[in-house]
Amino acid sequence: MATLKHIVGSFQHVYIIIDALDESTDGEQLLALIEEIVEWKFGGLHILATSREEEAIDERLRPRVSGAVALQSVAVDDDIRTYIHETLRTDHQLKTWPLEKQGEIERALVRGAQGM
Repeated sequence: MATLKHIVGSFQHVYIIIDALDESTDGEQLLALIEEIVEWKFGGLHILATSREEEAIDERLRPRVSGAVALQSVAVDDDIRTYIHETLRTDHQLKTWPLEKQGEIERALVRGAQGM
């Protein structure tokens, strides 16, 4: 953390991206690290974290964020469905599978995506 702090402090702007925060195997430790980094209060430090909605994450990070965007919506599900549908119809191997199987795969993946 000391090395990261030194590096961040030596640049005018730094962007840290943490994807799938909810999938961390040690979410508690990761949240603590994010809280520590935010406490450095570097003006040019920008953090983007993505996650499915989880109460524990929301409670810890909500007081520290300048903005939040909820992407779990019907529109996102429609985009996911469209992508999966087109992939099943155009992928060299998948397009040879029976339409019934393709439909089952599509429904399972859209349901399991939960807007992500």
